[in-house]
Formats: sequence, structure tokens, C-alpha cells
Amino acid sequence: MKQLLFSTILSISTLILFAQKDIKVKVLSATERLETISTDVIETYKINIQVYEVYEIKYNGETEYLVLCESKDEINNNTDTINKKIKAVLLRRSVSGIEEKVWEVNDNIIVTDKEENSIFFYTRYLNFQDFDEDGNVDYTLIYATKAMNGVNDGRIKFVMIDKAGTKILIRHQNGVLDDERETQIDKGYYKLARGWQMAIQKQMQLMEKEERAIFPAGWQVAIKNKKLFIKEKN
Repeated sequence: MKQLLFSTILSISTLILFAQKDIKVKVLSATERLETISTDVIETYKINIQVYEVYEIKYNGETEYLVLCESKDEINNNTDTINKKIKAVLLRRSVSGIEEKVWEVNDNIIVTDKEENSIFFYTRYLNFQDFDEDGNVDYTLIYATKAMNGVNDGRIKFVMIDKAGTKILIRHQNGVLDDERETQIDKGYYKLARGWQMAIQKQMQLMEKEERAIFPAGWQVAIKNKKLFIKEKN
């Protein structure tokens, strides 16, 4: 009897753990996007930048929408879109419809000393996982800027957002010259679940491989030593 009871409890615990990890993500079509992020929603939650893409995230009986916005100020040569501002908004849905804004992220180009001309989301690097297994989605957004030499001397920001809406950032400045490259890491990064930290480092490695980032030499060792500022050395 005790063995049966133990097996039953173990089975229930396994099912709960599995359910917490069951995160379903869908990119909404243009029609679905217009139906979900209606004019009323846009006005209520002050989404004042053009909606670029919407992700529907379902987990643990919850439905959330990650709304990505890019200002689309200009289009050069009919292909290259210039954005001066971006916004990300997470909205939560109830039975009656979208009921609250959970958090938002805003940023813009720097035109003074960096001569940036565009800012954009790297949607290919979006990550929605429950790294600490608390039943909530841990969000990772990555966006970048372009300057005179494109992404080679633009900025990159990694934004990690937990269930409380706390934002933890890694800020990186790309550079054509070695001494222009530097990376700043929020102290909170080293308090994230181990799996989340490793996922970020894998994304950094992938961005280097795909020539979208040039991190300071030895950054892996610096992160292992929990450095908050990493600068390229000549």
C-alpha cells in the first residue's frame, strides 16, 4: 500500500513538473494580430509604436502576448528599414480578453557620439523558457543598433525578465577597433538560474559565429569569474 501511495504521489509530481515546462509559443498571423491587438488595446496600453510582431505564449493555464514594436521611420533602397525607437510589451489575457500589461521595454538610437541610425529586435534569438522551474516563463529579448559600419559598431542589449517583471541586462558595444569593444553585465545576471546563464552564453557564442557580435577577447573566462565589466585589451 505504501509503495502504491508513493508511486501515485511520484506520478502526480512528475505530471505537475511536466506541465510547468509545457510552454507553447505561436507567432500570430497578420489577421490574428489585428484581432488580438485591437485599436482599443493599443490605446489602453499606450502602444504608440507600430506593431511589428506578436507572440502568443501559453503555459500553466495562462495566455500572454509579447508585442514587439519598431518605429519604421524610413525605408532605404526599398529593403532596409530604419527604426529610431523600439518597444516590447507583455500583455496577459483572461477569459474576457486582455486584462493587464505585465511589463514593457523601451529603447532608442543614440545619435550624438555613436552615430547610430537604426535599432531592431533580433527575433531569431528570442527565448521563452522556465529556467528556474517555478511554473512561469522566463523571457529573454535581444536587440541591437546599427551605426556607420552597420552592426559592427552598434550596440547589443540582452534583456532577461523574470515573473516579477525584473529586468536584468547585459549591455555590449561592438567596435571595429579592439579598444572600442566592451561589455557591461548587471550583478543580477549571476543570481539567475544556472540554465538561464548558460543559455545567454550560448546565444553570445552563436552571435559571434554568425558575425553579429564581437565580444571582448576572454569574455567567457571573465563571466566565469563574475566580472561586471569586460573591456577589450590591445
